Amino acid sequence: MSVQLASPRWIVGLSYGRIAAGSWAWGSVAENYSLTTALSAAGALVLVAATGFVLPVLENKDTNQDPWRGSRRPRSPSNSD
Repeated sequence: MSVQLASPRWIVGLSYGRIAAGSWAWGSVAENYSLTTALSAAGALVLVAATGFVLPVLENKDTNQDPWRGSRRPRSPSNSD
């Protein structure tokens, strides 16, 4: 709660809006399907998100990440007028 009090008002508004949208979405799932389905889907999403912490994508430092590899770099305009 203290983080929200220290944040600018527009950030607090966004967070409350997202909480409201998520509550509406999960309420719709629970109403149209079942509470068990909604809780199972939420649990599955938590497990998928936790997988990112357990198995992070590692940087591959052995490859050339230069976006211009294999092509010619654009030349800067010359002032030869």
